[in-house]
Amino acid sequence: MNQAIQFPDREAWSEEDRMVYFPVLIGGFQRECHISAAQLQARFGGTDADSWLVLFREHRWDIEDLFEARVLNEQDDSEGYYSLS
Repeated sequence: MNQAIQFPDREAWSEEDRMVYFPVLIGGFQRECHISAAQLQARFGGTDADSWLVLFREHRWDIEDLFEARVLNEQDDSEGYYSLS
């Protein structure tokens, strides 16, 4: 794991967007990441917000690896978010 990239344990579900949002610290600066319910369901299963948050927590390290690669490859969107939707 790259020490300049850290993922604090502060995830939150957005019902409006149907995504889990979580921060990433890149060289001490905070950016936002999000993964959609559709991606969580396709990768890990689940049927509702509660199950997707549980699955996110259970598979946090795998998800963080996916997002670390996005950060390293500068794959953020026009608003500066790193996303899998």
